[in-house]
Amino acid sequence: MSVDEHGGWIPYTDRTFDQQIMSDSFKNATAPFGAVNRGLGDLPARALLYDLEKTATGKLCNRIWQMEGSCVGAAAGRSYVQSMCGDIVHRKTQEQVKDLFPWTTWGIGRKLGGMNRRGAGSFGAAQAKAGEQYGMNAADNPKLPQPTNKNGWLVWSAKIELDYSYPKQWPVPEAELAVEANEHQVMHVARITKWDELLQAFAQGYGVTCASMFGTRPTVRGDVLIGDNNLSWAHQLSWSGYITHPQHGILIAVDNQWGPNAHPECPTLSAMGVLGSFWITQKTVTKLLSQGSVEVYAHGETEDWPVRQLDWDAMWMG
Repeated sequence: MSVDEHGGWIPYTDRTFDQQIMSDSFKNATAPFGAVNRGLGDLPARALLYDLEKTATGKLCNRIWQMEGSCVGAAAGRSYVQSMCGDIVHRKTQEQVKDLFPWTTWGIGRKLGGMNRRGAGSFGAAQAKAGEQYGMNAADNPKLPQPTNKNGWLVWSAKIELDYSYPKQWPVPEAELAVEANEHQVMHVARITKWDELLQAFAQGYGVTCASMFGTRPTVRGDVLIGDNNLSWAHQLSWSGYITHPQHGILIAVDNQWGPNAHPECPTLSAMGVLGSFWITQKTVTKLLSQGSVEVYAHGETEDWPVRQLDWDAMWMG
């Protein structure tokens, strides 16, 4: 598949004037993570959201495999589930983490972003606003088409993704689906603007999405698969925490949604059961965050942004 088919993020310069206004308004109204969370004093050496998933649910959560230009919805859906896991571990509750049907929230985001037709493409601000305003539908909602589970990857057809890209033409009326979705809203979104904010968000169990022109052909270097910014994708990805590597320093885990075989297998990640993912370095992340067009958001399910102390050592060593 081509990058256009795989991607679907609309860069700021390619948005209409009204879309740019909407993006600017949402950005100005959304505080940086460091402004709403005072941060932990000491950070763990490892804070991987995969460990959080296993602690909250007993296993890795299912991944979303995008078939169309729906990366904004797919990556956000992944991040929302991980944020739910963070809430459960933080609150020490026995709540159920359900798979999501990400395409309704994506479709609402496209509507909020002024995309008034069936099709692909969206952008981070529109999606984040949809998560806050509309919320999330569960994948097991009997009114919605059910996915095929391919070894932990949820697959809907490209047609189904596009069917839910424009709410006025949804096969199921928006008003019927909104009843459930409004009960499961992403309560808060914060911008990630600095490296330290990113580490703090991960250390406290919040899911993160990144939309940018970052693209890569990752290569195995020793025991890790690292992606340098050597290609250009108009794409949104989800980021899943960090490790401290003895040779490469702090590495950020990047989850793509192009399936388990989209990238070479990473020795470290595959040992955890994670495929279709790779790592990026602090240098790469810092460069991305310095770009004005990048959209990096932390997603919180809680009613505010509490400072959350999680026992990461017990999670990954237990």
